[in-house]
Amino acid sequence: MKRKKKYSAIVLIFVFIAFAFSSCKKEKGADLPTITLKSGTGYTSSSSSVPKSSILKVGIIADKNKADLRRLDITVLLAHENTEQTKKTIYMDDNEKEHFDYDYTELKTGDDSGTQTWRFKITDKDGNLGETSIYLTVQ
Repeated sequence: MKRKKKYSAIVLIFVFIAFAFSSCKKEKGADLPTITLKSGTGYTSSSSSVPKSSILKVGIIADKNKADLRRLDITVLLAHENTEQTKKTIYMDDNEKEHFDYDYTELKTGDDSGTQTWRFKITDKDGNLGETSIYLTVQ
């Protein structure tokens, strides 16, 4: 009986140690590529209300941190459908792997009223993801 308690205590200690180490995560914030939206005349860069069938321009600026930039994904989540759709994927050319500047002029709100979440995600070659979003209320 003593032996069983001893083994149980040892197993419990190993489980505790395994849990403690598995819950430790390296903060990757410093490794993430940065992505920002251009502001100014003609650009949509923040959440707003827009009319149906609008075509908007979003300027995207992305910079690498440690690893080269690899891909930009532009997606939209329509509240009434509750599914995210990829609208555009762009792979970086050799001259865009450190800095990427792009004007997306194909943001079309459609004919349905409701909320749309537009996400702009930049991924580097190590799989790190930088992301920003705008929320549009289509009326």
